[in-house]
Amino acid sequence: MYALQKSNDIIVNALQKNTSSWVTLIFVLVLGAYLLLVLYGCVRYFTPVPIEDMWDAYLQFYLSVLEGDYSAWWKQINEHRILLPKLLFWFELTFFNGSIVFLNVVNVCLLLALFGFLMHMIVSFRRYTWREPRFTYALLVVGVLMFSWVQYRNLTWAFQSQFFMVYFFALLAFYLYHNSLLQKGRKSKVWFWGSIIVALLSVASMANGLLCLPILFVMSCLRDAEKKHKLIFGGLTLLSFALYFIAEETIQANHSLLHELVTKPLLFIKHTMLSLGGPFYYVSILHFSKKIALGLAFLIGAFLFVFIFVIGISVIKNRKENQQKIVLFVMLLFVSCSIALTSLARMRFGLDHALTVRYMTPSLLLMCLLYMLNIQRFERYLEKHAQYMWAGLFLLAMPFLYFQFSIISFVKNADQKNSNQMVAALALEMGIYDRGQIEHVCPADRIDDIMGTAALAAEKNISIFSHSNIQRASEVIGNVYKQLPDKKCIGQIAVKPIAGVTTYSKVVGFILQEQDKTIPKRIVIVDHKQNGIGYGLTGYALDQVAKVYGPDVLHAGFVGYIRNQKLEGHIDIIGEGPNCKLEVKITP
Repeated sequence: MYALQKSNDIIVNALQKNTSSWVTLIFVLVLGAYLLLVLYGCVRYFTPVPIEDMWDAYLQFYLSVLEGDYSAWWKQINEHRILLPKLLFWFELTFFNGSIVFLNVVNVCLLLALFGFLMHMIVSFRRYTWREPRFTYALLVVGVLMFSWVQYRNLTWAFQSQFFMVYFFALLAFYLYHNSLLQKGRKSKVWFWGSIIVALLSVASMANGLLCLPILFVMSCLRDAEKKHKLIFGGLTLLSFALYFIAEETIQANHSLLHELVTKPLLFIKHTMLSLGGPFYYVSILHFSKKIALGLAFLIGAFLFVFIFVIGISVIKNRKENQQKIVLFVMLLFVSCSIALTSLARMRFGLDHALTVRYMTPSLLLMCLLYMLNIQRFERYLEKHAQYMWAGLFLLAMPFLYFQFSIISFVKNADQKNSNQMVAALALEMGIYDRGQIEHVCPADRIDDIMGTAALAAEKNISIFSHSNIQRASEVIGNVYKQLPDKKCIGQIAVKPIAGVTTYSKVVGFILQEQDKTIPKRIVIVDHKQNGIGYGLTGYALDQVAKVYGPDVLHAGFVGYIRNQKLEGHIDIIGEGPNCKLEVKITP
């Protein structure tokens, strides 16, 4: 009987082991598909056109450096000094001529590095092996949060590398310092100075990184470290703040922040709570009204705030018992303070600004750290109540999974967005003050500033102005188009005035090569003497054209510009890539 029971236990254990392996494999594949959707969204949403802050902190910065103005490296962008991201910008513009692909790849790699670092900490702290259910559980929790599409702006906007850098370097600095306190002699010194170097990299990423060194000081106090450590961290904190706030406008801005906090404390609290719970706004807005989604985000944010406070008290009280929790707590403290300071700086724009997509990355990271701080509880529950824990994870993950699959419908508008941005770049290259179009790449109040930046960049043939469809477009105007193509096009054209512009009008329409119904990449408009008078880009979706000629020609629509002048006889619209010609008669 004993032998039979022992044999039965062996069989059950073997089945459980094999089942665990299969479950792990299935969930890893699901997480892989989850990540592939993110990569798909990044590719489909990619634009080679600089947008918003990139005109100043990316393109104008590079042009200033080329002209010998090295102070541009330290120049502020809003309240930030993004020295390290600017190094990436310089590298990308120098070696890739501003294609922006490199920067987008870096953003994805930084997110992967952050995810890998969190998983490394979990595995090293808890001694996991990849076959264990608890490893699979942790992989899913961290993966679903860190790869969530709710932070898509930081992945699809090339400018946002600093958002990943500042958190990656800060968390790495805390981890390296934690390791230095576990070592002795030379190894301890290497880890210690490594933590300082990485902390300074966080400071050089953006303003949030200034919190890294003072929180390292706090960590040294919690761990009862050497007095020398505290003096070094304290001294570097004062030095970094002094260097960072040396500009008068920065100091004035921080006086106004203090005034905002004193005069509007309730707004600050609401803004911070919404930021903390922001990811749940996005995953719930697909199913509920905006009011309900906002309420849910606020309640979850308030819960997270209380949870952080309770955990903080517990960790501080028991700091001598679990050193791993101290390093996780200071990481949580850094992310929490970053969110709070961002709310303080942005609450003047209203509560909706708390839900800005690019601010979701720290909120997702914060939830990962809360899970890691409570991972022992999750392990116990997973061991005793496995079916309930897996069901709970499934219910919590489902809204994020559903939102992830919305990427497919989300990117349907990407082509129209990209086309509008390309035509905005065309307007800038041609020096046409088409405010309505240029607003697709920068705020209306900054158009005057970027016109000069764009003109200089076009002259130097860098960034979007080296793109084959944009490059030297203005030189078409007034020059003779030497050889008209033989193949015919089919299409239509309409001319619209541009508010405030007298020299050019906007042209819209569609064009196809008649023979095989292919779509040219761009159009050139010439008069009856073959002088160039206009230029435009295809790529706009026109449903009516697709209904007549088939779905493959959906993006045959074009938008461009034509010089205002008296026209005689006819004009030719020349499609390029593939080449064809459409003759349009002019009626008096």
